[in-house]
Amino acid sequence: MDVVFLSPDYPTDLPYFVSGLAEVGARVIGVGDQHVDALRGRTKRALSAYLQVPGWADQDAAFESILLQLRGRNVDRVETLWEPLVHLAARLRERIG
Repeated sequence: MDVVFLSPDYPTDLPYFVSGLAEVGARVIGVGDQHVDALRGRTKRALSAYLQVPGWADQDAAFESILLQLRGRNVDRVETLWEPLVHLAARLRERIG
């Protein structure tokens, strides 16, 4: 299963969810606004790929950036546990199908 996980490293408890997905066999594609080198070790180890967006404040720009970077990739699920990104995740699910 290929899971796109928005904001895999923030808030501080999310790396545990991301690593849990990886432990049960999911390929987790993290999407965040920080450089990959800024991610915690637990998060980095759990991700099969990482996509960087310019920021979360302009969710339309983030939406377009994510879709562009996901082109050609399989996506089974889009997840987030950070409330400010719930609508963005829903938009991505709707577009990706």
